[in-house]
Amino acid sequence: MSHHRNGIDTGHQMESWFGELSKPWKKARFKHLCKLITDGSHHSPPSQEEGKPYITVRDLKNGGIDFNAAAKISDEDFKKLIQSGCAPQKGDVLFSKDGSIGKVALVESSNFVVLSSLAILRPKASLKGTFLKYLVESSPIAGQIESFYAGAALKRITLDQIVEIWGLQPNEEEQTSIVSFLDRETARIDALIEKKQRLIELLQEKRQAIITRAVTKGLDPNVSMKDSGVEWLGEVPEHWEVKKIKFTAIFSGGGTPDKENLDYWDGQIPWVSPKDMKKEQIEDSEDHITTLGLAESATSLIEPGAVLMVVRSGILRHSIPIAINITQVALNQDMKAIRFLSGKVLPKFFLRWIQGQVKQLLFLWRKQGATVESIEQEYFLNTKIALPSPFEQQEVVTHLDRELERIDGIISKSQSSIDLLQERRSALITAAVTGQIDVRGEVA
Repeated sequence: MSHHRNGIDTGHQMESWFGELSKPWKKARFKHLCKLITDGSHHSPPSQEEGKPYITVRDLKNGGIDFNAAAKISDEDFKKLIQSGCAPQKGDVLFSKDGSIGKVALVESSNFVVLSSLAILRPKASLKGTFLKYLVESSPIAGQIESFYAGAALKRITLDQIVEIWGLQPNEEEQTSIVSFLDRETARIDALIEKKQRLIELLQEKRQAIITRAVTKGLDPNVSMKDSGVEWLGEVPEHWEVKKIKFTAIFSGGGTPDKENLDYWDGQIPWVSPKDMKKEQIEDSEDHITTLGLAESATSLIEPGAVLMVVRSGILRHSIPIAINITQVALNQDMKAIRFLSGKVLPKFFLRWIQGQVKQLLFLWRKQGATVESIEQEYFLNTKIALPSPFEQQEVVTHLDRELERIDGIISKSQSSIDLLQERRSALITAAVTGQIDVRGEVA
């Protein structure tokens, strides 16, 4: 079995995960701590408006299950899945084993089924499900799990591997004390995290509103307005010019050199694809092509200062990744470059204009009937944009750079606080379930 090759095959190795234990707790693999380790359905039944809940990894949140967001299936499909053993019982622990590995939830009510990406751990009578949930969240368990998929392109752990994980079992009284302590302390930390996450959401909403107002109304609150002639855009400053994008810009695409021809790859030319579009400035990319790959494929060199946009990707369900290249790059076929004619549109203004109206533009631009979300070039080119003079565009850009830097700084600090709180939460759980801190005297 694969677990022999992953180095957690002996009791000696078990000590390397938990260190020297100060308490005489039972040490055992999960196959001895749990009486059931199975997974959910390998077949996804069709969802419908009403029915019984069908739980997947995305429904596991904050150690519990979000039934409100869960898909629903028919009573007939539900009965079939119950018969095939996909229904957890109260006290079980759900554990994600594909993709987002390590997400965990305690089952507090039955009458639902799960997908195969979730493992169902049913603790033995002497092991509390509440304790097992915290144990699975601890660093020694996470370390063992990571050792199974180390180096693999896709994070995945099998049931054969889960049963070989080492765990600890205190006596029932100590389990009760540990769970009581962790329930209280993690609830405090989770409440702080939730407050900071809400602050970030409010700041992001404010950020969006600031961009939208600046790129559609300008900076002068007293300026005379006019009807733009575009229903969703409404009124714009009277002196702004309304025109279709196709009269201001030229559009170019990309392509992929033959992956089988090694002479085309690992060269000096950045080859930008959607995975590189995580920031507003592009100076490099994960993949690079050679001059031969450039010459013998559909891609071409894009000079610095173009607006790069993702036009085909699942991410277009909710956002439009956009950036400006500051070095020469080539693009893959899921990207487009936009260059503006005669200096009438500043690239950074156009970037902010898209950021300010993402939801509306996605509605306008989305290609109908496409298997993967994509932007229809014709819809894009025929969209009207309201433009101030280049001088005023620069004023808007400068104003937004200053405002967004301030907001992004607060968001970044809040995110760092969340990261620290999550680290503290994890360290607290690990210390409690491995006996590094004494929580005796806690009451259930």
